Amino acid sequence: MKGQDIVEMIQHWLACPPNGYFGQDYGAPTAILLLNPLSAPVADEFIRKMRNDIPVLNLLGPDELAIEAHTQGHDIRLISIRVRDTLVPVGEPTQTTREDWDG
Repeated sequence: MKGQDIVEMIQHWLACPPNGYFGQDYGAPTAILLLNPLSAPVADEFIRKMRNDIPVLNLLGPDELAIEAHTQGHDIRLISIRVRDTLVPVGEPTQTTREDWDG
């Protein structure tokens, strides 16, 4: 199995909401990752669910599959899943603008 195959499996998983397939709880609960405070300990739960839904990921060690967050500028936070040396973005980056505050 190629690394690109694993990346595509993760991208598919991220695109599927939980319980998106009838009778299955397969799917990425991205809301728990994106809508919680940055200090919330949800990354391990997210990775555990991903490994459960995509069993081939259990072949990867803990240092080969992780969630990373990077700051871009002052107000953008990018969250990605790192599979070995490849980053798979989780959701779209968001940015708060002055108009959001001024109404």
